[in-house]
Amino acid sequence: MMAKTYNVPDESKTRVPGYLERRYQDLSEIERYRRLNNLTGIGAVAHKIKGNGAAFGFNELSVL
Repeated sequence: MMAKTYNVPDESKTRVPGYLERRYQDLSEIERYRRLNNLTGIGAVAHKIKGNGAAFGFNELSVL
């Protein structure tokens, strides 16, 4: 299988590691909301991920 490549804008490349770290934190937050059965919280985190994915070249996150 070929590795996935992303079209990360040059001005964002230095910020990608921090961006990805925040997305891992979002996954933990989603898991916490899931345990609490808090669909509103899950939706808020998902909306945040969708809203900023394309800016960092991760268009698939914004499409989901």
